[in-house]
Amino acid sequence: MWADKIIFWLTPQTSSAVAGLLRSSVIYDLPMFLAYLTMIPGMAVFFIRFETDFARSYHDYFGAILGHQPLDTLYQYKREMIAAVARGLYAIVKVQSVAIVVLFLWSQDILVFLGISPHYQALLEVNMISVGLQVVLMAIMSVFFYLDKRRDALNLAIVFLVTNIVGTQITIWLDPSTYGYGLLFSTAITTLIGLARLNQILIHLQFETFMQRA
Repeated sequence: MWADKIIFWLTPQTSSAVAGLLRSSVIYDLPMFLAYLTMIPGMAVFFIRFETDFARSYHDYFGAILGHQPLDTLYQYKREMIAAVARGLYAIVKVQSVAIVVLFLWSQDILVFLGISPHYQALLEVNMISVGLQVVLMAIMSVFFYLDKRRDALNLAIVFLVTNIVGTQITIWLDPSTYGYGLLFSTAITTLIGLARLNQILIHLQFETFMQRA
């Protein structure tokens, strides 16, 4: 998550010295800070859905395995777990999308109210989409950790890191009008890969669970 910020801090044309080795990027830090504030609705849904609904279905499923419940019962709890994941992701996307659309309509007025140049508007809007996707990505990672898929979580983190570095560096080489699109590309690609892998894991959940315990 910090790769793009570090690149902007270390690039001379996009940053300035603050104190000693500490640097800041005025052109990037401010819209990014404002964009991260927009993830509050999505994070609220994340904690409500995944730390309650999904956590409950997760404990029911693995409790049934430890309790030697019939296979039909396991399939029922598996369906409930998948439904909980789907509801959680849908709720995050819905709430975060509404927040982004509303803030898109008022982004220029918000910047003027805060005394910030309207030139930051395009970068702020791109960053808001990136941050919204990061909430979905965090939810996917959370499911991976619940299911003890640490290797998948690590692989997804590596994809995020590499694509964030490459995408951000390319925008630095191109033009200031492209700033922010590196992070957007990174979060979009990583989220799609994460969703595909999560779908695969949930489909074969029984097989992978018992193979791990064998």
